Amino acid sequence: MIDKQRYCSIVERFLAYKYRKENNILYSDDLTIPEQLVEDYFDLKKSYNLNDKEFIRKYVENELNFEEIDHCETQKKGMRSLYKFLVNEDIEQLNFYTLKLFHKKLFEYEKYSEYAGEFRKAPAYLKGDPTNLVAWENIYREALYLNKRISVMHEKAKKIKEEKETEEVLSFIYDTVNLSADMLLVHPFVDGNGRTVRALTNKLFIDAGIPPVYVTPKEKHEYIKALVNGRETNDYSELYGFYLYKICDSIVILDIDKEIEREHKLHKEDKKESVKRLVKVLKHRRDSISDCH
Repeated sequence: MIDKQRYCSIVERFLAYKYRKENNILYSDDLTIPEQLVEDYFDLKKSYNLNDKEFIRKYVENELNFEEIDHCETQKKGMRSLYKFLVNEDIEQLNFYTLKLFHKKLFEYEKYSEYAGEFRKAPAYLKGDPTNLVAWENIYREALYLNKRISVMHEKAKKIKEEKETEEVLSFIYDTVNLSADMLLVHPFVDGNGRTVRALTNKLFIDAGIPPVYVTPKEKHEYIKALVNGRETNDYSELYGFYLYKICDSIVILDIDKEIEREHKLHKEDKKESVKRLVKVLKHRRDSISDCH
């Protein structure tokens, strides 16, 4: 049972967060505020409707816009298919090769879908990113190294959700963000690497009871800058902050906004009931006066 008073306090803090974001006074280098907000929230509640239609629509649109992809119907269907798979399918053990499964889901409606899930066999470069990617000949070697890390993180995710170890949430988020950055360096596919790596990141979040996130096109520059800075300095605090705020965004959309809507609806219904009672009383008085005459 959720402590209603504590939850109301959390709602107020997230509304303040939402206001600051809408007025462009949110982001800072200090992680204390988003860390405390996320930690307090997960100490209290961990439940979302991940099949919320509006959230899925935003997830699909923003992932496609982020990758600057033409919004053809096959791309939309693939993104929806991948998201629903993340949310509704229980994968017993995640590893680097799970990316192949996600990649197949992403491109299952494309013309040459039989080539989906195949690792690249040629050099690759990132536009606007000076980072050296893993040579294609070394992808399988990197997969062996990353398999163990992904497996460890998946076990931690299940433990956090099952045993409600909220004190581990922040370290889990940071370790997952680091893992995501390293997977992006491998760049295993010719196309769709960002979408599939973010999908695996979100699957780890979901299995830990953390809502999935998406990056909007407006945030693309900030996201890439934080990613590149982390790789160059081996200090990912900027990227940690970015992900903490993105998790807060998802909490607002999937929980806080829905709670406000419920409260408004309840107040509206209470008001209607009050009006009905008042009308009933007035009618009774009118009838009483009529009887007297």
